[in-house]
Amino acid sequence: MSIGITVVLRIRYNTLKRDLYWWKINLDEMQPIKNNLTKSTFSSGFYHSATNATESSVASNGIYLYKGNMVRLNPLCDTNIHVTQSLLTEFDQIRDINHSNLQRVLGAMLEGDRKMIVTEYCHKGTLQEILMDTKYTLDSVFIFSILSDIVKALTFLNKHPLRVHGRLTSDVCMIDSRFSVKIACYGLPTIYDHIKLQNKNQSLEKDLLWVAPELLRHGGNPTPQGDVYSLAIIMSEMLTRDEPYSNDKESLTLKELVEKIKSYQDPPYRPTVSTTPELMTMESLMRKCWDEDPEKRPSLHSIHSIINKLMVNVNKSGGLVDNLLQRLEKYSSNLEKIVDEKVDELRQEKQKSEELLKQMLPA
Repeated sequence: MSIGITVVLRIRYNTLKRDLYWWKINLDEMQPIKNNLTKSTFSSGFYHSATNATESSVASNGIYLYKGNMVRLNPLCDTNIHVTQSLLTEFDQIRDINHSNLQRVLGAMLEGDRKMIVTEYCHKGTLQEILMDTKYTLDSVFIFSILSDIVKALTFLNKHPLRVHGRLTSDVCMIDSRFSVKIACYGLPTIYDHIKLQNKNQSLEKDLLWVAPELLRHGGNPTPQGDVYSLAIIMSEMLTRDEPYSNDKESLTLKELVEKIKSYQDPPYRPTVSTTPELMTMESLMRKCWDEDPEKRPSLHSIHSIINKLMVNVNKSGGLVDNLLQRLEKYSSNLEKIVDEKVDELRQEKQKSEELLKQMLPA
């Protein structure tokens, strides 16, 4: 009888342990993808770029195939991360998060000197990279669509036990192959907050430009109102296609910029934005979202309602369908060009191989 109870308890213990460590992934479970078509940049200050990873066994582009899906290995910029009960609880919190606008965390590698977060792969890189790339046309349809995706993700997190994102910047808004936003770096405060405290790198310090002034002044836990403020700064980036406070960066250091945001000014210090008539409603919303008083900032529900109305108006004018057709046509043309280039490369390689073979064979 006692032996049977012991066996049952051990089985339950092993099952519980497997559940707690669901996130553990070994590098040998994945197959590296060496492809020039993959985009590997991710400029968040929490991660090293894959090309700077110290592990020689990690593919240079950080892109792998895992269980039939393309994933990205994100080497943490601080390797002094230890698995604690708190961290296990945090992994359990995000385990079942499966939202179309949140980048899925598929697992992690936290043993030895190798510390990496494994996420789903987003082909187009970050929103900030898209905004800086002149080959992309940012019309009102595109902007409202991106904004809607971000708000949907924040609304989901607001209803989730996590409640907030707390690290929202354009660098953590990943763009997938369909130009949908998937927000990264949510949850896991044991990892991300530890990195913030231990690593004063320039990317993380730059992230302060998205932090609400009340949090810069007094610290404390992230808030939904703080996320709304960060959203407003991202909106300013979309309207200007530039980094926040870009007009002042030549005359002020990053530290001076942050001090100006923290200071009590009338009017408060915010990015300089000018826009087109068709985006005036968005500019007005942006200014409400970065109000100095957190309680006066609109709720995520209100923001979502306003954006939905803007999307409906654009759709009525036929802009949405036209825009989608143009994007599909442009994507198709670009894909054809890439395929032609690859076929040409293969043809040249084949010709070289044949010539080499002829030289090796006796006359």
